[in-house]
Order: sequence, then C-alpha cells, then structure tokens
Amino acid sequence: MLNKLFGMSKLNGRVFLGIIGVILLYFISYTNFALFHFIIEIICIIIGFSIYIITKNTHKVSQNNYFIFLGVCFIVISIFDLLHVMTYDSIRIFSWSSQNLSVQFRTAASVIQSIAFLIFSILLYRRERPVKIIYLVSCIFIFSTVIFLCIYFNIVPIFFENGRGSTLFKKIIELIICLTYADCIKLLNSKKVRGYENIAILLAWAAAIFILSELSYTLYTGPSDLINITGHIFKLLAYHLIYKAIIKTTLENPYNVLFYRLTEINSSLEIKTRQLMKFNKKLNDEIQERKIIEEKLINSKKNYQELLDFLPYAIVAHSDGKIVYVNNATLRLFKFNEYKDVLYKEILEFVPEKYCELVKTRMNAVYRREILDTVEMQLLKSSGELIDVETKAVPYMYKNKLASLVIIGDISQRKKAEEKEKALKEAIEYDRIKNEFMANISHELRTPLNVIFGAVQLIDYYSDNNSLCDNKRSISKYSKSMKQNCYRMLRLVNNLIDLTKIDSGFLKLNLQNYNIISVIEDITMSVAEYIESKHIDIEFDTEIEEKYIACDADMIERIVLNLLSNAVKFTPEGGKIWVNVYDKNDYVILSVRDSGIGIPEDKKELIFDRFRQVDKSFARNTEGSGIGLNLVKSIVELHGGKVWVESKYGKGSEFFVKIPVITVPCDEIAVTMDIPQGKVERIHIEFSDIYS
Repeated sequence: MLNKLFGMSKLNGRVFLGIIGVILLYFISYTNFALFHFIIEIICIIIGFSIYIITKNTHKVSQNNYFIFLGVCFIVISIFDLLHVMTYDSIRIFSWSSQNLSVQFRTAASVIQSIAFLIFSILLYRRERPVKIIYLVSCIFIFSTVIFLCIYFNIVPIFFENGRGSTLFKKIIELIICLTYADCIKLLNSKKVRGYENIAILLAWAAAIFILSELSYTLYTGPSDLINITGHIFKLLAYHLIYKAIIKTTLENPYNVLFYRLTEINSSLEIKTRQLMKFNKKLNDEIQERKIIEEKLINSKKNYQELLDFLPYAIVAHSDGKIVYVNNATLRLFKFNEYKDVLYKEILEFVPEKYCELVKTRMNAVYRREILDTVEMQLLKSSGELIDVETKAVPYMYKNKLASLVIIGDISQRKKAEEKEKALKEAIEYDRIKNEFMANISHELRTPLNVIFGAVQLIDYYSDNNSLCDNKRSISKYSKSMKQNCYRMLRLVNNLIDLTKIDSGFLKLNLQNYNIISVIEDITMSVAEYIESKHIDIEFDTEIEEKYIACDADMIERIVLNLLSNAVKFTPEGGKIWVNVYDKNDYVILSVRDSGIGIPEDKKELIFDRFRQVDKSFARNTEGSGIGLNLVKSIVELHGGKVWVESKYGKGSEFFVKIPVITVPCDEIAVTMDIPQGKVERIHIEFSDIYS
C-alpha cells in the first residue's frame, strides 16, 4: 500500500513539475521569444545527442540494433536542428543566415525525423526478419547530405515569407510529414509489435504529438504566434516521450532483466551451495569408506598374490608384448631362479619360431578384449629345452592399461602318456592288420587253389572214366577257370614281390623318354573291349597329343591297369569310366573317373594304406588283397609324383596321378612296342579278380 502511495506521489510530482515547466516556457516566450526558441531547440538537440549516446552504449545489453539506428538518426536530426538555431534571425552566426534558411533546416530535420520514425516503426513491426542496420544508416546519411547540399546551394524553394507565414510548398511537406507519423501510429498499435507493447505506446503518443507540432508549424504567421510557441512545446514533449521510451528499452528493462537473472542465479547458487555442502559431507564419508576399502584391498591383494603363488599352474601377465607379472609356478616351469630374470622380457622370447604367428594372433585378439579357447603348443625353458603346454588367455587390466592374463599348464607327462598310448594303439593296429593280411593272403591263395584243385580232380575223374572227349566242353570251362585263378595267384605274388623290392629299395625304374599320352591311350584302348563287355562305357580324352617325359612304361601300364581294374570293380552295369590327361606344363595329370558307388569321406585316407580295403563285405563278383592301390602309390612316388582321390559316396570316384615332366639324356625317343600276347597276359593278370 505504501509502495502504491509512494508511486502515485512520484507521478503527481512529475506532472506538477511538468505543468510548472510549461507555464515557465510560455512566460519566457512572451517576454523573449528568441530565448524561448533557443532553450527549446537546445534541449531537443541535447536529448537527440543523449538518445544516440544511450543507444550506442547500451545496445549490447539491450541486444537490439533497431534502437541504435534511431539513435544515429537523431544525431543527424540534431545537427540539422543545430543549423536551424545557428541560422535563426536573432543569432545569425553565418553571413548567409536568414529566416527562410532557418525554416528550411528545421523542415529538413522534420522530414528526416519522420522518415527515421517510419523506418523504425517498420523494423519493430517486422522484427522477425533480420535487416542490416548499416544499410539503413547509410541511406539516411546519403539522404541528409543531399538535403543539406540542396539547402546550401539554394536549390530548395522558399519555405517562409515575413507577414504571410509558411509557403504552400512547406505546408504540403508538413502535411506529408503528418501522414508519415500517422502511418507510424498505425504500425506501432499493431499486434505484431510483440515484446515492445509498452514502448510502442510511448512512441505512438510521441508520433501523435509530432503531428500536432507539425500542424502548428503550418498555421503560424509570425515566429512569436501562440500556435508556433505551442508547436515548439509539443516538439519538446514528443522528444521527452521518445527519450523516456529509449531509457525504458535500453536501460531499465535490460537491467531489470539482468537484476532478475542475477537474483535467480544468486538463489540458484545458494541452493547449489547447500547441495554442495551435502555432497561434501557425503564425499567425506565416502573418502573414509574408501580408505577402509583400500586397506581391505591391500590385504586382499596380498591374499590374492599368495593364492596365485600357491596355484600349480603358471600364470603370466603381459602388456604390449612384455611380461609384467609371473607367479612362482612360472619360475618353476621355465627353470628361473628369480622374478627379475623373467620380468619385462618379450613374451616371444619363450615361443619357438613355428608358434610365433599363432601367439601374435592370439595376443592381438586378447588386446581386442576377446576371450580365447585353450590351445596346445610348445614353449622354451630358460635352458632352451622345449616343453609341451596348454594355454588360455583372457583380457586383463594392468595399471589402467589393457593386458593379457595367460594361464599355462604343463602337459609334458600327458603328452608322453598320449604318445605311449598312440604307439600302443599303432602296435595293436599293426598286429591286427598283419593278422588280417595273413588271413586275406591265405584266402587269396586258398580260393584259387581250391578252384584249381577241384578242376584237376574233375579232369582226373573224366580221365579215369575215359570220358574226356565226351566232356570236352566242361573241361574247357574248367581249364579257363584254372587259368584265371593262376593269374590271380600270379598277380598277388607279383605285387608282394614288387612291394618287397620297393621297401628294400631294390626296385629300380627303367626310365626312358616316352610320349606319355600315347602310352596311356594304348593301355586304355587295349582294355576298352573287355570293359565294354561288362556293359560299362569307357571314354578317353586329352588336352594335348604329345608330351614326352622320362618314365617306366611297364610301371605306367601297371598304374593305369590297376586304376581301371578298380573302376570296373566298383562301377555297376550301365555306368561309365572317363580317362583324361591334363597338361600343366611342369607336370601331367592322369585322371580316372567312374560313376560307381564312390568312397565314404572317412575312408578316403585309408585306401592307399597297405592291406586296406574300403569294404570287406562285398556281395559281388570281385575280390582283392588290399595292396593294389598301395603299390600304385609307391610306383607313382618312385616317379617323383603324387596320387590322390576325390569322391562323393554314391556318386563315383576320381583318382588323380600327378607325374613331373622330366627327361633323361637319350639319343632316341623310346617307342612302346605292341606285343599283343604280352599285353593281353598283363591285362588278364590285372583283371583276374574280376569274375565273368
């Protein structure tokens, strides 16, 4: 209540002083108009300069460039008002001063003032659209300079005539000025002037009073007329309202906002201070608790260290490839006496060369925070002796840096036990294979002997009964069976003799330079009729027609016949066999592919072992000792080559023989001689275990 009363008393006091001031100015105007005119104009000039100074020095606080534009305009207006005062009749500082010139400067100031006021009102009206004030200020300066030059060089018409007052031209200009101020009032009363409503009201009142002032300037006939005096007082009142609006916008409002913000910040700081005190108390409690935890941690670390030293496994921590921690078990495992002998050494110093890449890969993986599976490898003791170990590595933080913790277990004893177990299994397997081989050989020998013996007994029976001629057809059949079984026995004996020679190193190749394509094609074509009689198609193809290499033609023949014999055994009627030769420049590859039953995946590695067969329960007219493919492998290796198989069970198999292209010094190229009888006999021998 007291604040309201105090505010009302201040307002009443200002109104009272204002009325006293107006009365005093009227009194001065009647006693000395020149003094009245001088006082009014000087006060307005001071206010104009003050507006510029205030807007310039406070625009960073008010954060509004529109008001500094108005301040700059009032500098220009004040300069023209000053020229108006200095050219007035009662003062006449300049020799070219005149009443008309003074009125011209005053009218020019009014024109610039109305234009500046209109632009300022538009800026407030459209303030969401940024405008570069410097452009507007430049335009005002240019416009003002043009007006000044026009007045100075007496280009502007007469504005005032003694005894008649303002001229028609001046009245028209004053009317335009009034209309400009009317537009300003309309813009300032718009709802779009948001945030500046209170200031807009003051500026709108100032514009209205400027209209009254300008109308007064058009109606007087003499300088000391009451209407002219009233116009000057209106001008002073309008300047006062503009000054008040500027003060309110650039000083009072921003600093009130600043004061309010400072008050808010102060309150916030007080709240934060209280929170900080609580946090500080909590922090002190946590520090005490942390000290207790640190003591427990130190004790725990000692217990942890003792536990690690007690463990039977070697534990190694390394960072950037250097060892940073080991336990006692590590010293014992690697035969070191002290920790300093192993700490900060490169981890790769304890890794054999063949495991270096593996260890580097695992180290990088752990440094990427990956946990690795256990792996078996070998490490080096301090003496350089190799030791079998298994290791597992996990990421580990060492002194705030990523490291690797490796657990190492000694598996030397286990390895030795595994080797002994493996040797035992191999011995048992060898004994089993040997027994199986003996049983197989016994079967291979006994079966043809039984057939031959039975046939001989039957022939003897026919001979004793003098019925040889009557049973000639049967005797021929038994004779053929005896011959085939003799071939079987001969094949088995030949294979055993050759394997024995190979094992003892007595089998030597008769190397000559042959056209390997011709050799393989002749062998294939020689058995083509026999294979087709089994209702199996055979096809031979080659990439080249000639390729001379050093080889033993007889041995190559045995390789091809053996592979073809195998293909016929395991290819049913209606199947097909393909024989291909590929030229690879430095070597040739023989391929024998069939559409037979194929080989199981787990048996492919066994078929080249001696005395091994893929299937021992054949329910077909084929048999074998299990040494044919082993003999093929041995002969190919004697030639410096390699043999392997690719197969899909149920879809057929493909055998590959790779022989290097080399030649031996020789005057002539060896030519394979067609010896029909010998070749036929070899075919019968190799195909003897395929029954008709």
